[in-house]
Amino acid sequence: MLIYILIIILLISFSFLEILLDGDKNPKIRFLNFFLCFLPILLIVIFRSTGFDFNAYYSAFETLHASGIKDLTGDIQFEPGFIFLNVISPSFLFLIVLIGSFSLILKYVLINKLSPYPIVSLLILFFSYVLIFEMGQIRQALAMGILLYALLFYKEKKKILLLIVIAALFHYSSLIFLLALIIPHDFKKWYYYVSLLLVANLLFIVVEPLLHFAAGLLPGFSGSKLLLYYEMEKGEGSISIPLLTSRLLLLAVYYWLRVKNDSFQDKPLYDYIFNLYFFSVFIYLGFSFFPQISGRGGAYFAIFEILLIPIVLKGFELIYARVLFFVFFISIFLLTFIMFLIKWGESFIPYTTWLFEF
Repeated sequence: MLIYILIIILLISFSFLEILLDGDKNPKIRFLNFFLCFLPILLIVIFRSTGFDFNAYYSAFETLHASGIKDLTGDIQFEPGFIFLNVISPSFLFLIVLIGSFSLILKYVLINKLSPYPIVSLLILFFSYVLIFEMGQIRQALAMGILLYALLFYKEKKKILLLIVIAALFHYSSLIFLLALIIPHDFKKWYYYVSLLLVANLLFIVVEPLLHFAAGLLPGFSGSKLLLYYEMEKGEGSISIPLLTSRLLLLAVYYWLRVKNDSFQDKPLYDYIFNLYFFSVFIYLGFSFFPQISGRGGAYFAIFEILLIPIVLKGFELIYARVLFFVFFISIFLLTFIMFLIKWGESFIPYTTWLFEF
């Protein structure tokens, strides 16, 4: 538990400093940020021997590694890219290091290129995505890193499509990101977004009966696995009012800044990031009856908050407004992080590392 607390203290402290310096691009500061902010996150991920599914993935590694390449087209219920990484990895520890490194470095590169406040982005990433994905659902974490990186080619649909295909080799759920190809790049009027929220509420009513039909259209084992999750989680789906409120508030603040702030109007990428994040709310509302879609599926779009929150912070001209906004949202993320540990803490506490076991 201590390691998590130390990383949070480091990230929050440097985030405040970054906001006060207004995202100074000094190479020396960036160099320190890498070693003091990103590297600790990377190290706890790649050297862990704890977290969601750690033992399950270890058992899968033994099976896949022993079976060899032939299982790339066999009945093993993993995606071919993940099977391939297992087969070429000389040890399970190597596999964890390989996947964790690729996943986080892709995210770090994107954050450094696009985030006005990279450390704030890392803080949000740690609170909301490191434990559940980087230290748990590692196949999806890698797929999310690939799709985040695709944002660098947001005007080139063929390259985005290629990256979606590559991401799907590690987790089929990433095919939901095909919707990003039709999500508009430009900023819309308020009634466009309100109308979509109303449509999302309608979907909540009509989609559930069609789930079995949709599952039959999915590739490989994904359809049967989707229905299995649905039966397991049936009746458990619900909307978190604090989470929904914070997401709607973030969208509303961006919308207000976009209308009032001229500097936003010449940055079309910001609008696309806003629209992608808006779609996470659409999914969350429309499919809240099924957490595997609203949560794991929506995560491919919700993760763009690691960019949208710093973008909104940058939009405030007054420092005190930035600080107040930062404190408000980080308080929500911290509360969510604590609630997550209360529920799933046995998978992450105490933090253990194979460095002291082998």
